[in-house]
Amino acid sequence: MTEEWRPIEGFEGYYSVSSIGRVRSESRVVSDGRGGLRAYKSRYMKTPVDQDGYQKVTLCRDGGRKNGMVHKLVAHAFHGPRPSPGHEVCHGDGKRTNNAEGNLRWGTFKENQADRVQHGTDPAGERNPSARLTSAQARLIGKLKGQFSTRELARMFAVSRHTIAGIFNSRKWATA
Repeated sequence: MTEEWRPIEGFEGYYSVSSIGRVRSESRVVSDGRGGLRAYKSRYMKTPVDQDGYQKVTLCRDGGRKNGMVHKLVAHAFHGPRPSPGHEVCHGDGKRTNNAEGNLRWGTFKENQADRVQHGTDPAGERNPSARLTSAQARLIGKLKGQFSTRELARMFAVSRHTIAGIFNSRKWATA
């Protein structure tokens, strides 16, 4: 597969994004603001990962800075603008740093959430950082339904009655 480069909208002549998710600054000559000129060579940009696991890049032009998310820049360049404000970028393989254009598509929030469940990247159950129960405990609570009240089970497992009711109704944990 050959790497294809396309300009970043609003930064044409300054930056480009590739079909495999790389960002580069373009060779150019610009005014230094004091009557002189300054030449810049093309180079690949650093794309650090943010706290959510997505690659980002800082784009500069005319003295201003703009932070861009690499997956959004690639999707826009290769799949067109966001179809509606409700659309977001979906990663086909669930890996937030795989920004190849073939791995990205525009989708709704609901579609993106369904993808997360399919990939196993949805923070459900024990993967949820705020989970207070294990899957085994949730299954045990489901089996104890009818033998103890929700209040008794909540005390036994040190959770709220609302959590117990959510387990019984399969809203919080799948107990099957």
